[in-house]
Amino acid sequence: MNTTPFDLTIIGSGPGGYRAAVLATLRGQKVAIIERATWGGTCLNRGCVPKKDWHETAKWIEQSRHFRQRGVVGGPLGGDMDQAWLHQRKVVDTVRKSYIDYLKRLGVQMFNGHGRFSDARHIRISSAAGTREISTRHCIIATGSAPLLPDPIAPLPGRILTSDMLFDEGVPAGQRVLLIGGGVIGTEFAYIFSMLGKDVNWVVHSPALAHTSYSPQAKDTLREAMEALDIRPRANFQLT
Repeated sequence: MNTTPFDLTIIGSGPGGYRAAVLATLRGQKVAIIERATWGGTCLNRGCVPKKDWHETAKWIEQSRHFRQRGVVGGPLGGDMDQAWLHQRKVVDTVRKSYIDYLKRLGVQMFNGHGRFSDARHIRISSAAGTREISTRHCIIATGSAPLLPDPIAPLPGRILTSDMLFDEGVPAGQRVLLIGGGVIGTEFAYIFSMLGKDVNWVVHSPALAHTSYSPQAKDTLREAMEALDIRPRANFQLT
């Protein structure tokens, strides 16, 4: 078992952990970062980056509906969800490589494994390669969050997916999609799936984005824009 002193150890390599590692290293600190899954966390692998890539594709399809008005021949365009999934994986792989390369150039020590405190100053890292222990003066826990599945729903590969599973495992076969949830992720996916040609049944308990911090004006503007595309949630939905 090895013991290596660090000024700062970060558990979790998502945006919070990554930013903390970069800033601390640039200020002369000796930094370690621990990640038990995929480097970059949810944002890079199953959130911001792949979803923005899909959103860009969806916008192209939406804008193509107005091609004829502008004198452009060939629209409207259609979507291919499987190809869109492959494209976002290439984008994610490229960004992740850049992310890892930058941390290495800065001299951040990167550990793949599950971090667990032995005491206030020591963290044990377990992985398939074995176990080691490091010592640290300070620690940041930036482990992020995970999708919540309401009872009695349980994941079923190819049928019942969380957003994480969708980006990890690919798009299930079939044309019809039942989308549950009116938060930011649900609203984004309602738009993306609809533009990419899926038949979306979007159900929510409260009005879409009701529990977000967006202003009433922003919510109204977004709702009107989505209704113009015939994207409307069914409210007051309850699981029984």
